[in-house]
Amino acid sequence: QIRIGITSQQDVLDLFGEPLKKGIINGNDVFIYTKENIIFNGDDVEKKGDNLVIEFDEKGIVKNYYLNVPGKNESLMSFVLYKKYKDKQEELENEALNSSVE
Repeated sequence: QIRIGITSQQDVLDLFGEPLKKGIINGNDVFIYTKENIIFNGDDVEKKGDNLVIEFDEKGIVKNYYLNVPGKNESLMSFVLYKKYKDKQEELENEALNSSVE
């Protein structure tokens, strides 16, 4: 439900509520959500869970997001999604430029 270049901070808050942490990366606001399960087994304690980090641009729109699921192969979706977003943005800009030249 998170869409790069479309989803706003308010949309994210409506979906997930207040984040566990807020921060700044490269001058942009970041929300961090964590889901943890803590399992007590005798003297052993096992933590399982995942983290969602959402980075917003200067207008408060999702710029990038990362999903990290510990215990599984780390899933870093942001690179692929951001590349697709930038490619689409460039395509739209080229179309607009070409239509204005004609």
